Amino acid sequence: MLGELPSPGLALRSFHRIVRAGGTLAVHEHLPDPDIIPLARLRAMAEKAGFVFVRRLGRRWNYTALFEKPAPDRGQPRPRDGSAG
Repeated sequence: MLGELPSPGLALRSFHRIVRAGGTLAVHEHLPDPDIIPLARLRAMAEKAGFVFVRRLGRRWNYTALFEKPAPDRGQPRPRDGSAG
């Protein structure tokens, strides 16, 4: 589906806005789709939109790529014993 859109990068940024922190985005691509996006290109676009690549399932010609929206960094957790660390 992304390959058919005029601006797949814009779509990925929109997905990033609506996926919850820690949530997963799954993108499936397959041949003989003439608009297939190779994994390297999809990964670059998704990472530019703020997603983190998790893994690929399947083969180059029929794959599902899993990406995660990272949770916001809240810093280091405080030690439970009350020490400053």
